[in-house]
Amino acid sequence: MLTDEHVHPNVTAAFGLQLRTVEASRVWRFRGRDERDYLQELYKDNVVFATSDRVFVNEVLGTPRKHAGIVYLPNESSGHDLEIFAEVASIFIAGGCRSSPRAFHNCVLYPTKEGIYLVKGDKPSELVFSWLWLFDTPE
Repeated sequence: MLTDEHVHPNVTAAFGLQLRTVEASRVWRFRGRDERDYLQELYKDNVVFATSDRVFVNEVLGTPRKHAGIVYLPNESSGHDLEIFAEVASIFIAGGCRSSPRAFHNCVLYPTKEGIYLVKGDKPSELVFSWLWLFDTPE
């Protein structure tokens, strides 16, 4: 997992609980470059990319561009919420990649108030994890 240079270190650390994770600014070959320029390198190296760049994510979703997987971190979410999302997302990605290391290819994962959604290739978004169980109370 590679995190964009604008991702808070606590969020990067949360991804690191399940996935080997590094910040792009700490890797000389990615430092200072636009993610559009190295997305193909990440695909070849099978590295998932986490970013808060909505324009970039929408561009990727709007084109048939291959990638190893993208995790979108909305800027409007609180830091604490993004840490929780990163931890759950890392478990989801690691679990999915047990059967195939490339299982997350061409997938985009992102949080909403309802839960976590997955876009796989050109298929519609699918709710893959609901937050509702957090608020479920016994009857």
